[in-house]
Amino acid sequence: MLKQRLSALLLALLLLAAAAFPSAAETKPTAEDALQDTARYLHALVAEPTVSSLGGDWTVLGLARSGLPVERAYYDGYLARAAAYIAEKKGVLHQRKYTEYSRVVLVLTALGQDPRSVGGYDVLSPLFSFDAVSRQGITGAAFALLALDSGGYEAPEGLRQQYVDHLLEQELEGGGFALSGVVADPDVTAMVLQSLAPYAAQETVAQAAERAFARLSALQQSSGGFASYGVECSESAAQVILALDAWGLPFDDPRFVKNGHTVTEALLSFWRQGQGFVHTAQPDQSIAIVSCEQGLLALAALHRRQEGRGSLYAMTEVCARFPELSGHPARQAVEELTALGVISGMGDGTFRPDAPLDRAAFCTMAVKLLGLTPRWTDRFDDVAQSSWYGGYLCAAAEAGVTQGVSAGQFAPLRQVTREEGVVMLYRTARAMGLVSEQQDGEARSWAESLAWCREAGLWLWSEDADGTLILLRGEAAQLLWALAQMRKA
Repeated sequence: MLKQRLSALLLALLLLAAAAFPSAAETKPTAEDALQDTARYLHALVAEPTVSSLGGDWTVLGLARSGLPVERAYYDGYLARAAAYIAEKKGVLHQRKYTEYSRVVLVLTALGQDPRSVGGYDVLSPLFSFDAVSRQGITGAAFALLALDSGGYEAPEGLRQQYVDHLLEQELEGGGFALSGVVADPDVTAMVLQSLAPYAAQETVAQAAERAFARLSALQQSSGGFASYGVECSESAAQVILALDAWGLPFDDPRFVKNGHTVTEALLSFWRQGQGFVHTAQPDQSIAIVSCEQGLLALAALHRRQEGRGSLYAMTEVCARFPELSGHPARQAVEELTALGVISGMGDGTFRPDAPLDRAAFCTMAVKLLGLTPRWTDRFDDVAQSSWYGGYLCAAAEAGVTQGVSAGQFAPLRQVTREEGVVMLYRTARAMGLVSEQQDGEARSWAESLAWCREAGLWLWSEDADGTLILLRGEAAQLLWALAQMRKA
């Protein structure tokens, strides 16, 4: 009897444990899990990307817009191959498919490159021919708008409106769009919505969008997904996510929750760990690269929203500032700090990430990151009130970021060593409230500041790096951006 009771008790404990700790198979994957995994998969699969509608441009675009760390050589390799390909084609990517130009423009823009000069050719201006682009139909006009607006590029007057009007003319009765026929297709409807988002202020566009989203809502299935040509597929879910992203709508908008399932859940149901996305959920369905690339784009959009950044195709912050940062490790940090108004570059359209940083520039960035107001106090004999940095340096001293190099001396144009940079970084973190009382002290030596920065993950160099080397502008941006991320967390 005792043995039976013990067995029953053991069984009950096992059942409780199983309920408390569900198996991996029962644990729902997250969008972040899928993003990281799919990015790794495509990065390895498309090891040498070039101009291509599959296994090339879209992979590079998804990786670039995700913000995930990708080595500089990967993007540089793509740019070199793309330039060679465009030069070989003498700038003519296709005689009829002008989406070839739009796709390349989108990728070059994401990488901070000027599409008006690549391989010696201009791949943006072909999109200025409305007649040629519109001959491809609805996709030609939609992607032309996405490309032109991605970088806010100048175009012939009235051209954008021609494309907008052309798309609106294709609207089906009851809302929505299709490549042909009278039945709205979720992929095409979502694609058109993405391209029309920048024109939401136009009443005709807003009304057409409302009808299109209503049509998409009606087309959504009980799984949360969408069927194209009668089959539920991952690409349709991905495109709807991108449409919601472009219009700034919640990904769990009540109109797009069916039977308790969101379109994000539907997309993740097609993800296979270590393999990317399948096209459909049918048995023995093989991985399709187009599914993986579209899945990556949608996941990148989800990730950007979570990070508080702009939508996938809104890239003006990339192309309008520092093209030389393409593929550079400091690129994301510089982009984000520029958007926050912390960085403004060198005044000539460059940032020069690998140039030495001076003390005035570091303290100015720190003061802007702290949100302090520049304030002149006549504190330093070698800082003129008329200098662009005077008020920032005085504010930095008041905030405890620096005390200068000696009594009354700041040495504003002296290059910052890593030793000085780490100490000022620690003090900036302290001013941001990121240092606990137990970690703090009246003064921090190089060694103590270094220990704190390493513990906080604020270190870019090898373990044997000493404090004598000069801090570079890109390195300072990366470290200050890391502080901004810590504060946000």
